[in-house]
Amino acid sequence: MAETPPRRLRVQAAPLLSSGPRVVDAIAYGEDAPDADAATVRAATVADAHGFVTRLPGAYLAAVGDDGATLSGGQRARVALARALRKPARAFLLDEPTAALDAKTEGRVLDGVVAHAKATGATLVLVAHARSAVAKCDFATVLEDGAVVESGPYAALAADPNSRLNAALDTP
Repeated sequence: MAETPPRRLRVQAAPLLSSGPRVVDAIAYGEDAPDADAATVRAATVADAHGFVTRLPGAYLAAVGDDGATLSGGQRARVALARALRKPARAFLLDEPTAALDAKTEGRVLDGVVAHAKATGATLVLVAHARSAVAKCDFATVLEDGAVVESGPYAALAADPNSRLNAALDTP
């Protein structure tokens, strides 16, 4: 990743959708998107947004309002995630991307994102505090006060009852 120019990295900072009046504009961010193209639909499908988007009046051409005001928090999060996934990238940094989602939707979204990263050869860095999210990762790193205190394969760390990972994930 050190060789990757910053413009090639896609960082999902917050689910703000002020990029246009329609769902397609919010996903295609900064590109001319008169209608939902294959890249938009693919990204929405990976982010588990395609289903609810196609049920909106006008589907991808539906108005989202200021900052996605017509969408629920979970819908905004999935549309914002679709925007991050729409363009090819070598790395994705996702900070609590499923925080606004119920457990069932979280599982579908994370399964889609992990499969997308593996299929495209992208590095996926997932910041999460939920065991269900961290369990989707091959490798885990635990930070305390900004310092790495433990890292290794998720399965090995999760199997160790004395691991810092287990202590961190079991803390309410």
